[in-house]
Amino acid sequence: MCKTLYNILLFSAMFFVWSMPAQAEIISFENLGPGAQFILSTENGFDFGTNNIFDTAWFYSDQANGAYQPHSGSTFLATDASSYSGQSYEAAQAITRSTPFIFDGAYFSGATDIGYELYLGSKLVFTSRTASKVSSSATFIASGYSGAADSVVIMGKQGFFALDDFTYHDVVTPLPEPTSWLLLIMGFGAIGAMLRRRPQLGLKLSSSNRQKISLS
Repeated sequence: MCKTLYNILLFSAMFFVWSMPAQAEIISFENLGPGAQFILSTENGFDFGTNNIFDTAWFYSDQANGAYQPHSGSTFLATDASSYSGQSYEAAQAITRSTPFIFDGAYFSGATDIGYELYLGSKLVFTSRTASKVSSSATFIASGYSGAADSVVIMGKQGFFALDDFTYHDVVTPLPEPTSWLLLIMGFGAIGAMLRRRPQLGLKLSSSNRQKISLS
C-alpha cells in the first residue's frame, strides 16, 4: 500500500513540475528619448495616454528635479500640475492594458502618499495606500495583490510624484509538455497494473493453500 501511495505522489509531482511562474517584466521608459513630452504611444502594450480623470496624460522626463528622481537610468514618468494652476488635486492616473497582467509595483519619489486601485474588467479588485509620503529617494511600493488586473490606477497629488520601473508579470496559463503527459499516462498505467496484480496474487495463494490442505 505504501509503495502504491509513493508512486501516486511521484507521478503527481512529475505532472505539476511544468507549471512555472512567468518572469517579471520592467518598463524603465529609457527608450522614450531626451526631453520632457507627453506619452503618445503604448509601452509594452500598456496605455499611458489620456485615459485618466481630468483627461491628463502621463509625461516622461529625463530632467530630475529636487524630490523627483528616477530609480534607474535618467527617465521617469510624472503628472502635470500646471493643468490645475499648481493646486494639489488628487489624481487618478490609469495605466491599462487590453490583456490582464499581475502588477508587482513601481518606484516612486516625490512629496505625496501613493495609492493603488486595481481593476479587472471595470471591476475594482484591490486597493491599497502608503502610510506616509514618498521622498526624494525612489522607493519601491509593492501592489500587495497577486491576482490579475487590466488597469492600475495610481492615486496621489497631481504633479507631486514621479514613477519609474513599472514592474509586472504576464498572466500565464501553463500547458503541459508532451513528455509530461506521457509520464503521467505511464504512471497511472503502472499504478493500475499494480492494483490489478495484488488481488490475483491473493487468489493464487489461497488456491495453493487449499491444495496443501487436501493433500495433508
